[in-house]
Amino acid sequence: MLNSVREVRKEVDEMSKENKKKVGNMKFKKWWNKNIQEIHNRVILCYIKYRESNFNLDLKRQYYEAKREFRNQKRLNLKLRRDKNLRLINNLFKNDRNSFWKKVRRMQRQKSSVDVDMDKLKSHYENIFTKRNKNDTYNDLFHERYVKEFIYQHQNTIFDYKIESQNMKKLIESLPNNKAVGINDEVFEVMINKQITPFIFNTSIIKPLIKNVKKSSSEIENLKPIAISDCFSNLFEAVLLEELNKEHHDHPKQFGFKKNSSCQHAVWTLKQAIEFRKRMKKNTVVCSLDASKAFDKVNRTILWRQLIERNIRPYLVVGLINYYNNSYMIINNKNLFSVSFKSIVGVKQGGKCSPKLFSIYLQTLLEIISNNDTGIKINSTKIDIIAYADDVLIISSSKYSLQKALDLVNKFGEDFEILFNPLQTFYIIFNPSCSNSQPEDIQLKLSGLNIQRADSLKYLGVELNEKNDDRKHIEHRIKSSRVALAKLK
Repeated sequence: MLNSVREVRKEVDEMSKENKKKVGNMKFKKWWNKNIQEIHNRVILCYIKYRESNFNLDLKRQYYEAKREFRNQKRLNLKLRRDKNLRLINNLFKNDRNSFWKKVRRMQRQKSSVDVDMDKLKSHYENIFTKRNKNDTYNDLFHERYVKEFIYQHQNTIFDYKIESQNMKKLIESLPNNKAVGINDEVFEVMINKQITPFIFNTSIIKPLIKNVKKSSSEIENLKPIAISDCFSNLFEAVLLEELNKEHHDHPKQFGFKKNSSCQHAVWTLKQAIEFRKRMKKNTVVCSLDASKAFDKVNRTILWRQLIERNIRPYLVVGLINYYNNSYMIINNKNLFSVSFKSIVGVKQGGKCSPKLFSIYLQTLLEIISNNDTGIKINSTKIDIIAYADDVLIISSSKYSLQKALDLVNKFGEDFEILFNPLQTFYIIFNPSCSNSQPEDIQLKLSGLNIQRADSLKYLGVELNEKNDDRKHIEHRIKSSRVALAKLK
């Protein structure tokens, strides 16, 4: 029995020794990790080589550099232990790109709430999505009759549209979260072929967000609406968009929301045109148009007529008309929901098809300007208008030529119910030291009001100035980067 007690005592002593710090093993410091252990091993290895070389100067330098690296890593690890935000930032770089920016935005997001009464919000957004930019006119009857005749012509038609399962899989993977639960392609085929839209299928929840946190959250003009839709309707629009892209190719001067095109292409085209004119010792006049709530004020009847006249297949046109005829909205703020209302004007907020539909709606303007004698020529290429969705630039060789283009823009706005705001529309003369043959003593006008000249303007996030250099833009980007970094700390 005594022997058993001694054996147990011996085992307990051995266990207690194992729990103590062991020389040569991982150090018991909270800032000590695998990375610093590897650096520490290099320090020891450099010291051994340095000592065995009879203290060679080159090896001494390597040893000191290893020690410096160890000290820097130790300071960083200690700071990471003390600073929670810095630790989070350090972990961010281990994520993929999407996860990185998602977490950065979450860290930067400031908690704020919209202090506007629900009735006031509903009234404001109902006015936006139900009131047109102008009153009914005689031309409306012609547009409505044209569309109704088309619908009546295909009223009893059962279309034969099929969705391939492989395409459906790709569309589901392309959704923001790469998933959609309970989707069946047969549902969409029935909706398109038999011209049926389920009740409240196209319903969006409008959530107002604050544009500028420095301004009052009770000012309704400081709010922007964000639409949230059901995954079923998003996927249905994705199906329609895929077919619409097959049927219609955007105008070559429309750079927005299409394959193999980006903001950089639009900006590059503009800068090349300006540079070409500069080499010819001529200036370039560019006007930046401001279209007020262009997406939200699209006249749908005119849009449907545009689709019909551009020979879009009937099943697509009828499918879009039926889908938009059952478009409803609900306002959400602070866990409160308004009564739903029917949307009558505009393309759907956040809809997959919306940029494409607006591009078709705006295409007539691009064609009108392109067929006119305004603009500048680079060899056989005529550059007169550049569009990225509703961000439109008019490019001209002189103010006289630009005024002709603005008159065409004004006429288009009246016919298509797009309100171009002259107070937010500016023009700039690039390379003003270069002279043109014609005197430039006219005042440019849009909608009967003067438009102001600017020495710089911002287009698609790029700062442009009269000299066509990027100095101001680079300075702005550096400042923005510093502000963003400061918010993360």
